[in-house]
Amino acid sequence: MTITASPEERDRVQHLTLAFDDNLGYPDGLIGHLEHTVSTSCSEPVGVAMDSFHDLGAMIASFARGEAQLMFLPCGCLPAVTGPVAGIAQATTGPDRSTSLTSVLVVAAGVDADSVGAAAGLRFAAINEYCTTSYWGPQFLARQHGTTFDSLAHPVWVNGFDDLVDSLGDGRAEAAMVWLPYLERHADQAAHLRELGRLVDLPAPLLVGNLTLDPSIRGALDGSVPFEATGPSLFTGLASPDRQGIEEFSRHLRSVRPGITVAEVA
Repeated sequence: MTITASPEERDRVQHLTLAFDDNLGYPDGLIGHLEHTVSTSCSEPVGVAMDSFHDLGAMIASFARGEAQLMFLPCGCLPAVTGPVAGIAQATTGPDRSTSLTSVLVVAAGVDADSVGAAAGLRFAAINEYCTTSYWGPQFLARQHGTTFDSLAHPVWVNGFDDLVDSLGDGRAEAAMVWLPYLERHADQAAHLRELGRLVDLPAPLLVGNLTLDPSIRGALDGSVPFEATGPSLFTGLASPDRQGIEEFSRHLRSVRPGITVAEVA
């Protein structure tokens, strides 16, 4: 779904499009904050239009074609992104405004498994092949425990966080890794699940830009952090990218998928 710029926005001197994952959304107030920060820095009005994508492959292709100059995307997308991207900011979560995510391995209450190793033969659900927490997280956790979750080669694909948890209740899947804040906000659903393990320090989503951005725009965007969200969402704002954490994530990607190419976050 594209959110079309108003006539006033189209008349502005500069115009940027931000593509985002409709499953994640973005920090409340982000668009107005970016417009104000960039316009002030560049001494001319800059409009930011939003383009939402459910198909992240299509989002990445739009960015590659230059139709979107900015993306707010899960770090799990980096293997699908061609070439380096400009790392502008990273989402923050929780009261401590951390740029790290925790993903929890859960199973339905009736599933006969009591450890990470015992989950090896279970049927896993995942949101998509770009999801940091539900797709890549289980592979990292399995490797930590010296095992593999073979069903992740052909997981039960689900339609977002709600459906991820629902898939455990209706029997489509037996196990999944779920982003911790989601479980905390949906305590009724979480009460019917059992935790077998968790993975911490996964990187939160990134705000990235095309390296062809005008230097003045890029400089203004770099100055857009820190930012505190103006309303309730899964994200509390933006901070400078944790480049060490992103590089560690890239190393984990290469360890579970030898030969994989991971875009550099410059």
